Amino acid sequence: APDSAARSDVQVYRTLLSVLPEGVAAGDYTTSAEDKPALAVTGPTAEQGSDVSALVRRCGDVSVGAVKSAPRPSSVGTCTLPTPR
Repeated sequence: APDSAARSDVQVYRTLLSVLPEGVAAGDYTTSAEDKPALAVTGPTAEQGSDVSALVRRCGDVSVGAVKSAPRPSSVGTCTLPTPR
């Protein structure tokens, strides 16, 4: 509702639910869809394990890709990441 006093993400979601017309629903609320850095790996790499700390152990093998306008972390743990391609 445009005149709502809701400011936090949870308040806005609850307000949204309260003003939806009958028969219209909103998906479950989650904060996991935030704009945060993500790690994507190839299929073979994923098959070797799901432990992110393995990245640090294989730091020399890492190649980085990034969206041009998006900030990127310069390191993960003790692994200094190379410049994105």
